[in-house]
Amino acid sequence: MIGRLDAQKNYIRAVSILADLRKETPDCILVIIGPWSFGDGPKCKDAITRTAKRLGLEVGIDILLLGGLPNASRYLPAFDAFLNTSLWEGLSMACMEAVVAKVPCIASLVGGQKELGKDVTLIDIAEPNRTWVSAIKKVLPTSEETGTQKSRNLLGYIGDGLAVQWPWASHFSAIDECSLRKDKVLFVTLDLNVGGAQKSLCNLMRELPRTGISPILAVNGKIGVPSYLSGLDDIPVVHLAGSDDSGLRGRISRICSLLDRYKCGSLCFWNVDALTKSMIANILAPSPIRVIDVSPGPMLYSELSEEFTGGDNGTSLSASYYLNSLDAIVNKYHVESPVQIKGQTWSIPNGVYVPDCLRPPAKIQTNPFKIAVCGRLSPSKYPELLPDIARELQTLAGEGQKAPEIHVYGGFHKHHPHLARRFISDVLDGQSVPENLFFHGPTDFPQLAISDAGCLLMLSKDQGCPNASLEALSLGIPVVANATGGVGEQVITDVTGTLFPEAPPPPKDIAAALYRICTDSEFRSRLSENAILLTRQKFSMESMATNYANLFLSLQGLY
Repeated sequence: MIGRLDAQKNYIRAVSILADLRKETPDCILVIIGPWSFGDGPKCKDAITRTAKRLGLEVGIDILLLGGLPNASRYLPAFDAFLNTSLWEGLSMACMEAVVAKVPCIASLVGGQKELGKDVTLIDIAEPNRTWVSAIKKVLPTSEETGTQKSRNLLGYIGDGLAVQWPWASHFSAIDECSLRKDKVLFVTLDLNVGGAQKSLCNLMRELPRTGISPILAVNGKIGVPSYLSGLDDIPVVHLAGSDDSGLRGRISRICSLLDRYKCGSLCFWNVDALTKSMIANILAPSPIRVIDVSPGPMLYSELSEEFTGGDNGTSLSASYYLNSLDAIVNKYHVESPVQIKGQTWSIPNGVYVPDCLRPPAKIQTNPFKIAVCGRLSPSKYPELLPDIARELQTLAGEGQKAPEIHVYGGFHKHHPHLARRFISDVLDGQSVPENLFFHGPTDFPQLAISDAGCLLMLSKDQGCPNASLEALSLGIPVVANATGGVGEQVITDVTGTLFPEAPPPPKDIAAALYRICTDSEFRSRLSENAILLTRQKFSMESMATNYANLFLSLQGLY
């Protein structure tokens, strides 16, 4: 319900309708958005509280009084139904906004309400509660419904998340912008398992304090690579998972609690599921807290579309609704955004630590015939091409001659056991593994593992601003790759390596490019020098941290 607390709105009747509705549908809650600080508001609020207590309901749990929220209509898509029990109306603006938002509306037959048309169920105010209850139940999702409606389990899951939104939305809407710490930024990420995105985030955490930004890191899932946290001793790192209240409701509560505890001026999503992001953004919409989403590029929009596909997902939120609630989107490379958002769009590539000199840690000597492959072996990485590329390298070397070796650092992901089986049975097709193809399994220190390589091979269908190639280039290791995502900003043919079209060519052509780098020392040396120069100029950690700091400060009006 939306409207000031006043006798005209007949909220006492709405509370009694809720009490009867709860006998049949116990999960329903009543949310009232409207100010109570003037006129008869305080008396009305007290009357609601007394009536609720008499009927076995509790304000703050069963009935949420959120006060006056700016642009209250923006919250309508998160409701299952809109209720108006007014004793008199002209033509309710709130009801009209509910109709526009496609929220089922049940309203009293007074004033000009009948002009709202067939999308509104109108009931005479004199009708008994059972008539109102019946009308409300008709528009609520049930476990028997199919099609676009979700199962009762999912509805309960989402319902928990929706229920926790309103108290937090009320809390944050009342926050004075002057009370926020504009230098405080809460980063929320899915996990800290092996992956370039998570590694680049932790690298950024280390550098931001030097720019005047104070980061807090919240990790939703597993911390699978503890070494990522090295150097973050002075930065709060919070594990969102909790045994007492896991799931969506707990996750949303913990994120909001962190924002409140640290008085954060900004929230930055870094690889987070669409439902969590959309609900948090919805909560913060009326607040002065800035919301930023870091995206690897167009993948963000495809991921959002997949999560919100299928009509009603229980929230009535959509990809476009979420995107337009953001203050900024960050792409990790220069790319034309497929949708327009009301906020800013920034392009900030990943950064990498660039050594002062080539191979500095242990003055490792380059093995020109070592070709490194670094990353999980997933379907998007073209692992099926590796045996044939290795065999083509043997052919180019000639019989009896040493052929360049491919060394793979990364295992088959646990979600793709079928790929490992198919790789053995179909890709190798009964043949033995080529003598110049080696699988070393996953490593927590990929940069050290590849540090003596003559070049890096990186093939992929989806890339943002890949760390594997940046770490190789920073060590002076040329890269052979295909042009997907932001790879073309790193790998430049005959400058820092060889760049193929987005669809990789036959293994014979890939092997030829690798063989040239391995055997032509003058060419390899020139590529190596250019690689280090490029990373220093465009992909340093200092540049990455400065760009993010400028973004956060600009959103706060400080830059």
